[in-house]
Amino acid sequence: MKTAGLAVSLILGIASIATWAQQTPNSQPSDRGRFADAGVLPFCPGDSNINRGFLPPGSGVKPPKAIYSPEADITDEARVAIAEYLKDNHLKHFESVSVVWLTVDPNGEPEHLCLGMESGFGLDRRALDTVAKYRFKPATLDGKPVPFRLGVEVKFRMH
Repeated sequence: MKTAGLAVSLILGIASIATWAQQTPNSQPSDRGRFADAGVLPFCPGDSNINRGFLPPGSGVKPPKAIYSPEADITDEARVAIAEYLKDNHLKHFESVSVVWLTVDPNGEPEHLCLGMESGFGLDRRALDTVAKYRFKPATLDGKPVPFRLGVEVKFRMH
């Protein structure tokens, strides 16, 4: 079985952020059964307060830019579980996305991370841990650093 590289991408398009900021992140994980992450994960709250207090794109805020964004990797335990899942369901490819919401503070560091959309298979914990290591050039308003709420898509693929 060949494992493709992981793709980690920021959801930083102006239209994307504006759309996502208006939506409520999914607080109900899709599958808490056999493939769910062990332990308690910080899921985003199911109310619209998650983006309250942040200026939307287009309001003069220049969004943050990632300056360090390591790739997440698939754990050996997840590889085994995914391989079993593919075999059981007669599939050849696995693709999944975890969405991690965070606030980039004025120093460019991530804080208040929560899971907006899960992948399962233990990948969500890996996505959270990886995004916590990101560093950013902070968002600015009138040249001054300001906090900024954004979502990061962490894509997992296995072939």
